[in-house]
Amino acid sequence: MTKYSLTLQEIFNTTPQPAGLVVDVIEYPHYLALVVYEDNLEEMSVDKKQQCSQYLTRLRNLMRLAGGRVEVEARKGKPHAMH
Repeated sequence: MTKYSLTLQEIFNTTPQPAGLVVDVIEYPHYLALVVYEDNLEEMSVDKKQQCSQYLTRLRNLMRLAGGRVEVEARKGKPHAMH
C-alpha cells in the first residue's frame, strides 16, 4: 500500500508547478494518483500544456524514486477549487 508519506508530500510541495495547473493527490489502496482536470487543461495554450506534461512526468518520477507507486490521471470536469 502506497501512503502519501511526508517524503512524498515534500516532493509534491517543493517541485515547482506551472502557474494555473491544479493537481490533486488521491490516495488509493495500492497507489497514489496525481489527478488533473480536463477543464483546467483546456484553458491552456499548447506550450503551457507541454509544460504541465513535463511537470507531471517529473513529479511522478521523483515520487517513484522515493518509493511511491504513483500514476497520473485525467478527470473530466473542473477541479473543486474552480467551481
